[in-house]
Amino acid sequence: MAPIGAEASQLCVAAAGTCGQAAEKVVTTAVDAAGLTVRWQPGTPLSGTLAPAGPAPVDRFLRAIDIELAEHNAHRSRLRLRIALHLGDPESTRGLLAIPALADALDEAPDATLAVLVSDRVPRTARPTADFAELHHRGDSFWLWTPGWRPPHRRTTTPLWR
Repeated sequence: MAPIGAEASQLCVAAAGTCGQAAEKVVTTAVDAAGLTVRWQPGTPLSGTLAPAGPAPVDRFLRAIDIELAEHNAHRSRLRLRIALHLGDPESTRGLLAIPALADALDEAPDATLAVLVSDRVPRTARPTADFAELHHRGDSFWLWTPGWRPPHRRTTTPLWR
């Protein structure tokens, strides 16, 4: 429980895409498919709080966003998304979208359409698999996932979380 007067950390999502309206639709559909609810915050880029928070919903959301984006791109103009998941507040989660490694992930993988940054603070049941690259930014640890693209030293077909 948070101290009196302090807001408790929440599971938050932020997203930026090549088309804002399409990004919001894809992320909202993935949230629904994962059995979550989202309370969007005003402003750009897109950010909000997810409920319920926990390890299983995070894994379901990661799978759902990958599937929903692939479905969108199969039938509509190509959308590329950067997503950040963080245990904190929507504004700080929105700021994670500016971490250079997240933008660079899509630049380095021109065929990839999704790059997800997961804060080490996000609850999970196990360690991320080799599909995730660990990185550090300003003293915090994160996991970066770019589905469909693997640097040569990280090629694997393992599931998201072990």
